[in-house]
Amino acid sequence: MSTGWIAFNRSNVDNLPSSAGVYELGNADRVVVYVGRTDNLKRRLNEHLNNPTDPCIKRVKPSYFRYETCVWERQCCERERQLILQHQSAYRKLPECNDKVPDCTGLR
Repeated sequence: MSTGWIAFNRSNVDNLPSSAGVYELGNADRVVVYVGRTDNLKRRLNEHLNNPTDPCIKRVKPSYFRYETCVWERQCCERERQLILQHQSAYRKLPECNDKVPDCTGLR
């Protein structure tokens, strides 16, 4: 990930770019609990912070995040896939709030 862990709060999320990217949410111990991709980092992370709809993210209450930007949807998907597979290799399971590894075939 191109950034280090950043405290998951309104001030830090409001300073994010509105560009496409891949992000990881981490718990208080900085263990990845979710890997995601979006076409707008600021909007999506604000959604996770202010109105999480995923029951797992509501329960886990992430404390940190890190992110990197990308240009193409396929590039974002492949990086998301890579990060999930790295976590799976290290911990022998998917991040707690991810339920699958994305399929990037057919994306540009």
